[in-house]
Amino acid sequence: MEIELKYKVEGNVKWDRLKHSSELAGMMEQPPWEKRMLAVYYDTPEGHLRRIGAAYRVRLEGNQYVATIKSRGEEEKGAMSHRLEWNVMQENELPNPDSFLQGEVQSGDSTEHLIPILDLLKQFGVREMGRTDFIRYGAALQWKGMRAEMCLDQGHLCANNRRSSIRELELELLEGTEQQINHLGQYLAQKYGLCPEPRSKYARVLMLLDGEEVE
Repeated sequence: MEIELKYKVEGNVKWDRLKHSSELAGMMEQPPWEKRMLAVYYDTPEGHLRRIGAAYRVRLEGNQYVATIKSRGEEEKGAMSHRLEWNVMQENELPNPDSFLQGEVQSGDSTEHLIPILDLLKQFGVREMGRTDFIRYGAALQWKGMRAEMCLDQGHLCANNRRSSIRELELELLEGTEQQINHLGQYLAQKYGLCPEPRSKYARVLMLLDGEEVE
């Protein structure tokens, strides 16, 4: 189960304060890394995954393609989300749901919930829904006995010949409790003037696809 907090970072001043924060640097286990992330999102032509709250993407992370399927966990509240997640390495960005059966799936979640999603993709086929392109600045943090992965993402998402910007902070729980990561998120949000972002990147891609305003 992926447990994650997400916040909007509005404006260059807040972004620079976060990225160059000496306080955050002091929490980092190792020097931060930076990668370009290029993702393509897929669904069936009829949108079966969307109906059940699932998402399927293939993303180039640096020089490695990673296919990911996520499924709705508990109800999202404010900045926090809970999702089931499965990852597998691929050779390119083309959709290949069978790779989850042929490769080594990286996940702590049972494949019991994965198989029905793969069956939908196999039965109804796959089409592209939209894309994201962003630079991720990340590091593992330690804070009051908890470990979290911090990611600062800046770039854009596009679908249906429409485009919207990405500028956000993500905190994913690695070790510790929900209460601990929530306290860290609240502390950073208050200090840097951040707003909770309950929508995933894919949710915003779907909004573009539907002709809705995203900002």
